[in-house]
Amino acid sequence: MNVLFLCTGNTCRSPLAAALLGAPFLTKSAGIAAWPSAPASAHSVAVAADFGCDISSHVAQPLTRELLAWADAVVCLARNHALAVADHVPHTKLRILGGGVSDPFGGTLEDYRACAAQMQAAMPALARDLDCMAQIMPTTSEHLPALARLEPVAESVLREKLALESCHMLTALYPHRPCGAPPPRGGQTADCADASRSLIAGNIYVDEIAGVAEVSSLAVFAAYHRQGIANKLLAQAELNAALRGCTHVHLDVREGNVAARALYEKRGYRVVGSRPRFYTKPTEDAILMTLEIR
Repeated sequence: MNVLFLCTGNTCRSPLAAALLGAPFLTKSAGIAAWPSAPASAHSVAVAADFGCDISSHVAQPLTRELLAWADAVVCLARNHALAVADHVPHTKLRILGGGVSDPFGGTLEDYRACAAQMQAAMPALARDLDCMAQIMPTTSEHLPALARLEPVAESVLREKLALESCHMLTALYPHRPCGAPPPRGGQTADCADASRSLIAGNIYVDEIAGVAEVSSLAVFAAYHRQGIANKLLAQAELNAALRGCTHVHLDVREGNVAARALYEKRGYRVVGSRPRFYTKPTEDAILMTLEIR
């Protein structure tokens, strides 16, 4: 897979990110305002060496149509980079690394090390997203019968949600049942109307108010667990929210849902509070988590 990292000048963040992701991905980097042939920042070179990477021969290059055509995924280091290319790249192949990485340009070596640490922490979730075979698409009315069986919600309620301008729903389609997965129950491979006839694997819906996004539901059918689908749904939902102008994404999770909390933490969410006894059946506290989009 070809992965293009995009920042501003292509001398600090994006060459370092491209080196940190590395194999098995083919990586390049560019800048939306790059000065051609400018060398990598000395601090970026030094920090890359700390991770066993050599970017000393890197020279900056501006973003071109050819680079966008080459890329299977365009990973931006901040929201403004994504906004700059959103009209030229299918949004399904556009991402913002870790909600956005602070620009260390002009800073100290420690600033660059903090930047690299933030990137390195975000790389496992990015790699999982890129490896996932699911296709993410806007939810349509044809998906609702299956999704009503995924969540304990009536199809009529989902239909009302789908009609709301403030609610943004995405469906994950999978090309086949994962190897070893049990046969799906009736309707789980719902009748999706797209030509590929892929199977409905999960969905996410996000409510937005005054520039703030809240993940109201994120669910994946049991047969598709451990395929990276929840991570990919979140990545696409975060990107879409950022392009709509949101600065934060909020969600809540059961205190005892260790796997979900680990996923959110890998994606850069931090704990901001709790709601005692928020969940029922069984009763459990909700942990509130937030991702800042920079």
